[in-house]
Amino acid sequence: MPSLSSPPNVWESVKSDFKSLFPEDVFKLWFEPVVCLESNDDTLTLGVPNDFAAIWIHDNYLDLITQRLRLTAEAELDLDEAHAWYLEQRPGLGGQFLRRVSRPSRLVARFGNWRAFARCMGRVAGAK
Repeated sequence: MPSLSSPPNVWESVKSDFKSLFPEDVFKLWFEPVVCLESNDDTLTLGVPNDFAAIWIHDNYLDLITQRLRLTAEAELDLDEAHAWYLEQRPGLGGQFLRRVSRPSRLVARFGNWRAFARCMGRVAGAK
């Protein structure tokens, strides 16, 4: 299985989360044009269209981007490990596992953490 945690994939995953988090016009203006230019073990270099966008994103969204990148990278490493374990148990089971957790993990990323996700789901489940 290809690594889920390669940096450009992590950035694309975060971008996908931002698409559902922000209004469409905000996402298209500030995040859609951002690309991963370079990465190493602990640094991701993102490319933006111009200096103004770089300053605006840095001043207004850097903390959120950093939080989401960290959360996404850690979660994807955990998923890689779990996938490998399930695959050792029975061929094909790793793929079943990833299919089962993909939607909940995207929702957790959208909410930013497990507690916020659980609170929201508790409210949804409790509302009849």
